[in-house]
Amino acid sequence: MISEIEFIQYRKLKDITLSFDQHINLISGTNGTCKSTLMHIVSNSFQAVKGSDDHYTDPTATTVLKRFVEKVNPKIETVSRGDKNHYSNPAEGRAGTLFKVRYDSGEELEFRRHNSRSDQDKKNFRFSIKPKYARDTEDRLPSLPVVYLGLSRLVPYGEVSDKVATNTMRDQLPLEIQAAFKKQFAHLTRLEIDKPVIHNIPDVKKRSEFVTNVDGVDSNTISSGEDNISIILTALNCLRYVYESVAEGKARDIESILLIDEFDATLHPSAQKKLFDIIVDYAEKYRIQVFFTTHSLFILKHAYLLEKRIVYIVDQDDSVSLMPDPAPMQIEMHLNGILRTALYQNVFIPVYTEDAEARLFLERLLDYISKSLDTRFPAARNLLHLVDASIGADALKSLFKDSKLNQSSMRAICILDGDQAKDLKHHIIALPGGAPPDRMFSEYLRKLLSDSSYKPFWSEVQEHGYTKVTGREVLEDFDRIATTIEEVKAVKGSAKGQQRELSKVHFNKHREFYEFVIGAWLVDPGNLDAIKAFRDDLYAAFKKTAAFHSIDARIWPQNAPA
Repeated sequence: MISEIEFIQYRKLKDITLSFDQHINLISGTNGTCKSTLMHIVSNSFQAVKGSDDHYTDPTATTVLKRFVEKVNPKIETVSRGDKNHYSNPAEGRAGTLFKVRYDSGEELEFRRHNSRSDQDKKNFRFSIKPKYARDTEDRLPSLPVVYLGLSRLVPYGEVSDKVATNTMRDQLPLEIQAAFKKQFAHLTRLEIDKPVIHNIPDVKKRSEFVTNVDGVDSNTISSGEDNISIILTALNCLRYVYESVAEGKARDIESILLIDEFDATLHPSAQKKLFDIIVDYAEKYRIQVFFTTHSLFILKHAYLLEKRIVYIVDQDDSVSLMPDPAPMQIEMHLNGILRTALYQNVFIPVYTEDAEARLFLERLLDYISKSLDTRFPAARNLLHLVDASIGADALKSLFKDSKLNQSSMRAICILDGDQAKDLKHHIIALPGGAPPDRMFSEYLRKLLSDSSYKPFWSEVQEHGYTKVTGREVLEDFDRIATTIEEVKAVKGSAKGQQRELSKVHFNKHREFYEFVIGAWLVDPGNLDAIKAFRDDLYAAFKKTAAFHSIDARIWPQNAPA
């Protein structure tokens, strides 16, 4: 297998190193980023398996592979042929080594140009890329079956000229492997096939020819997508046959390489996923290193969730670079050429609170976290929508814990007042402070008035027309609530709910002043641990809900700084 390719210069691949996974590698990027070039270089890094190779019990499997697949071990000149009358230099101004290929064995080979032309015909260039072998060594290209599935596989049978003489191959895959092929094809297309044989369309492609259980539907009338599936499955099962033919005691970590250009072409997303999963299974079971090129956001997201290797190449005009640890959000921005703000223009996570007083505190709290506590939070902050609705704590908890409403409620975040318990399993967290905001800040005002260390606060609010006298008057108004409650109890015998309602009326009556009190609470060092704990709970809830809205959760980076 290839573990790494270090490019000195080859087209736009300059001073860049690409690392690969043992099994699955997805190559993506905008047009003109050398994705197909990379596939050609991989194919050029191995020599064909010889019929006499004692690595296999008999040559049948490798013979079948060569007969069933259009391009096996193609050289770079056969898969990247340019204009016959023009030589396009892939490394202008660069002599010697163009790139280095590192194999899993630890071996490294340097590759350079070997161009020649006839003296009689100055336009007849013969272009090739070959390894530079050290003198007095037995260096040579590793031997491995490499299958290249190019875009010619997508040509519909109906578009092939009647003048092209087609023929049917004599050799066939073992019955057990044919059965696997039929089962896979039925799983992907819902078509049961019979009598599959390999059909050769010279200079175009090789494919399976068969009839199906549906009248009028056979290998000549199926869709181009179903034909594409058939060709990819044929290649996979040929490589399985190769693996099963390895002589005992001679197994290698990787027994073959499969290259698929434009994997997603002609395929519906559901078919992409099913086919991709089959390829992943075969790659691991039968030791195949697979390289895809793709523009499918659907399959890139699926592969990312499965933690498969994605190489996303970014166009830098005269060169390319690699996107570090590419995630679906970053990939989508590059493929669509849009900014993050446009990508999430109509996307948000609903946040439910108990009342307007809680939302006021939460707004100020989120602003404080963004500016002073966690500078990587603002992008996520912009995706939080505080729902303008007042719903009691008990009602909110019932809503978020209701199993029948789970799908909708789990797409949101519930932030209760500080006197309530959190439940992260159901996306329920609580504001810091240990009490409802309308009462919490009245009690904090009492502290501001009684503790001389808060003198700077009174100097600050004085500029806005407030003094300690104002503070005492506001606090006296709050304390009168207790007297009122006792009077109500004496008359009615109960004052249930009165405390909350009177506190809310008091808070809103003095709202402008309380906004300064909230600001003082937020910067009080004694409250920092409580704010950090809230930030951590919000972080966990955001990560849980982001996926429901197709938001890349890494927009708020992990291990956010305190």
